[in-house]
Amino acid sequence: TFCAETRTCVYPVPTSASSVIATEALKPKSGQRRALVNKAKMGGGLGFLHKKSWHTGGGRMIAKVWQKEQEAAHEERRLEEMKKEIAEERKLQELQMQAAEAGHIDKVERLEFMYKGGPVMSDAERTQEDEAYLLGEKKYQTPAEEHDLARVSAAPGAKLADGQGARNETWNKLNSDPLLMMRMQEQDARKHVVHNPVKMAQIQKEVAELRGKKKAGKEAKKEAKREKKEARKRAIREEVRRKVLGEEGYAVATRRERGKPNSWIGDSENSSQSGSPIHHGRPYSRSRSRSPPHGAGGGGGGG
Repeated sequence: TFCAETRTCVYPVPTSASSVIATEALKPKSGQRRALVNKAKMGGGLGFLHKKSWHTGGGRMIAKVWQKEQEAAHEERRLEEMKKEIAEERKLQELQMQAAEAGHIDKVERLEFMYKGGPVMSDAERTQEDEAYLLGEKKYQTPAEEHDLARVSAAPGAKLADGQGARNETWNKLNSDPLLMMRMQEQDARKHVVHNPVKMAQIQKEVAELRGKKKAGKEAKKEAKREKKEARKRAIREEVRRKVLGEEGYAVATRRERGKPNSWIGDSENSSQSGSPIHHGRPYSRSRSRSPPHGAGGGGGGG
């Protein structure tokens, strides 16, 4: 028998020679044993589910899991490399700072000072205050205005912030900027045109003419489109009429519409002399009266 828990074959213990022979006969062959083991591993009689696309034991799902694991491993390696690079850059920066403090190399000023809040507070004071605040030794208090004014006025570069040089620089920027000069010239020219009634009347007249030309062009375009549409409808109508009347009837109708009474009269006389009851010009006429002729009617009434 096969044990599903241990996935092994269990054989009964033989007690006699006959039982040994029977046990050997009942033992499964190697191929049968392998099939039993595979059947137990695949879930008994539900092994066909491994062929489904949604089953976790299928080849596609296993390949997807392996791909995700490889991507996660690659991302982890990339993060480790970034951490190593950041650590190396930080170590190099510390070595450069130590060398600059020792005087071996010149200190390089970067743009970090632009994001530190201005020259009101030095780096040492800011670091000391931050450490005291984090350690709980100092609580944040709103500074007084006079202290702020004194600190700002005593900060390095404060004397250059609002002085004659700064005002002169602003004046130079306003008066030496070519773009500003161009804008001012445009404003002056516009003001000169707006306040001149003759110029404004001329401009309004030109604008009206341009609008009229544009409107006339649109109307002409619409008219051409309308004529083209009518011509297309007329051609379709003539084609249908030709098919309905036939070539001979269409020719007669065309001559009649073009105003040729001689040919029409001749055709009508020929048709009346031939004695044919069918009218060539109107083969499907509905206006033909079914009442007897006047002569026949009068004769009938008299009789």
